[in-house]
Amino acid sequence: MLTFTVLHGAVFASTLHFEANPQDSIEEVAVETTAAPTVTTAPTSTPTPTPIPTQMPIMVMSQSITETTTVTDEEVVVEEMSSFEELREYFSEDDIVMMAQLIHAEAGSVYPLNRRAAVAWTVLNRMDNGYSSSCTSIAGTIKEPGQFAWYSGCSYSDLDYQIAEDVLTRWATEQITGQPDEGRVLPSCYMFFWGDGSQNHFNDGKGNYWDYSVDYDPYEDWA
Repeated sequence: MLTFTVLHGAVFASTLHFEANPQDSIEEVAVETTAAPTVTTAPTSTPTPTPIPTQMPIMVMSQSITETTTVTDEEVVVEEMSSFEELREYFSEDDIVMMAQLIHAEAGSVYPLNRRAAVAWTVLNRMDNGYSSSCTSIAGTIKEPGQFAWYSGCSYSDLDYQIAEDVLTRWATEQITGQPDEGRVLPSCYMFFWGDGSQNHFNDGKGNYWDYSVDYDPYEDWA
């Protein structure tokens, strides 16, 4: 007699023999296993719930945007270019070179450096005070006959150039802002000086000499 039992998708066929025995025992003689066809069931797709956006109150969103707003690099560059162009209305590249040549000719080896810068301020003080009819421009003031040791083609160092540019920038800033002191190292009343071979002595033409006392020395940390 054949009996069929289905366990876990497989069919097991067994041949059973019954003996005439009061104790009827059952002996399994042979077992043959036949693989049942595999049935593939597509997995059930569980829909992903769409997240519900949390709406921020309009007032809070506006505040957040305001607090995180920053000035862009482009705006900073434009502002710097505007300031540069504004300064250059008062002096040119030729003015820087001429002033550097004058510093070198009058105080090329003088230390500390604020005493070199004072030579440049003498020129600008003459312009501000209308010392003469020639003092309407940097070039006109420096070239005035018998006043300064400048000459065409005079040499100058990088340091002389840096000091000249710095002084002219400070002076131009004074013209723009109307502030009387933007790091100047010589008061505006001093328009004359004479040298003893190692240092220059600045005076106001009335017997008063500058003692080099400054509240702020822009060149203290310069090389």
